Amino acid sequence: MNLKRIFVYWSEPYAIKYCLKENVYNLCKDTPKEISQSFGVYQIYGDHPIYGLNVLLYIGMTQLSNKRNFEKRIQEHLDGRFWQHHGLSVRFGEIYHKQDLVTDVQQIKDVESLLIASNMPALNRHNIDKASNSCTNLLVRNDGFRGSIVPECSGEFWC
Repeated sequence: MNLKRIFVYWSEPYAIKYCLKENVYNLCKDTPKEISQSFGVYQIYGDHPIYGLNVLLYIGMTQLSNKRNFEKRIQEHLDGRFWQHHGLSVRFGEIYHKQDLVTDVQQIKDVESLLIASNMPALNRHNIDKASNSCTNLLVRNDGFRGSIVPECSGEFWC
């Protein structure tokens, strides 16, 4: 089988801080706008009561088509989903195929599905046992500040 090679370039981790005055979580102000305004996949890390400190909690995606960039998507999560977790941080991943930024929604969904299946984050519900059948021909390589996720995963194995 000829696998389609996809590269995800991960940013360094950026802290998510709780603002007591506004009673909300926010991305730290030192998160560069060119990253927070971008699109792709992301990982949320934090403390989990069973799995321990600074563990992979969630992998998600953003879409150019509905203008939900990293900053907007992370804020949606923080508006209630992660209130039981502390020490939160996020890593942003831009997806490339043959040095071109991937913006196709289905390709981003396939990468997200494969990353979830191969890394099994504590709070993801979908694709935890098996990646989507549509990513059978994908090989995803994680580069940069990838955190605790695997360096490489394939649909051939996880579908």
